[in-house]
Amino acid sequence: MRILILILGLISFYACSTKAKKKNYIGFKVEAKWLNDTVPNGKAIFYNANGTIHSIQFYQRGLRNGPSTYFNNEGIITDSVNYYNGFKNGYYFKYSDEGMLIQKNYYLRGFFIGPKLTYHKNKLTFFEFITFEQQSPFYCIYKDDSLIVEGKPFFASSYEVIADNGNEGFGIFGYLVHAPKLVTDFSLIMKQPKVADYITIRHYSEDEFLIDTILTPKYGEKVYLRAYFKDSINNKEHIYMTDLN
Repeated sequence: MRILILILGLISFYACSTKAKKKNYIGFKVEAKWLNDTVPNGKAIFYNANGTIHSIQFYQRGLRNGPSTYFNNEGIITDSVNYYNGFKNGYYFKYSDEGMLIQKNYYLRGFFIGPKLTYHKNKLTFFEFITFEQQSPFYCIYKDDSLIVEGKPFFASSYEVIADNGNEGFGIFGYLVHAPKLVTDFSLIMKQPKVADYITIRHYSEDEFLIDTILTPKYGEKVYLRAYFKDSINNKEHIYMTDLN
């Protein structure tokens, strides 16, 4: 009987400990479930001092993990971004006070990198690509009936490495740009001695904007980055073949 009472008591305690409640946390009143009564776990609602919702965030054992959405005092979304293990990871969206999209950019494990898009009245006006060095080697200006493109939509370089099996090879690192209204296609291809046709090693999808790989080609094999892009407004085509050996 005592064992049954103890079990029921533990069940009751566990249910109470996992029930959402409001606590002061990092300067806000936060409604969430708490681990050890100190850190949020799961959905957490942050409140401003006036009682309005500041943000809705998701945590896993005290680390932000999942979507975070922020609001102004009128309840209109101002920002939203995804987190993974405490780092911004994925697209960040910024909105005007009227709720219109004004900026969209990408984070990769906390690094601001990749596409950055600027909007005016929900219409795309500017695109640029941001590197790890926070440089912008490529951009597009969008107008009603024209498109201005500056720079090449890719960069790739190679460096010597020794593979795990002891073979000599080379690493490839680079950026691939997929801008709106530009048709793009990127592939790593190989040319073997005495073979007329190229072999495709890898074709990159529109969601991929980084090249980071290691290859160990045989003697005489040549590796290239093939980059194709077409300006769909001005109807101009470009094909680049970059030697990575």
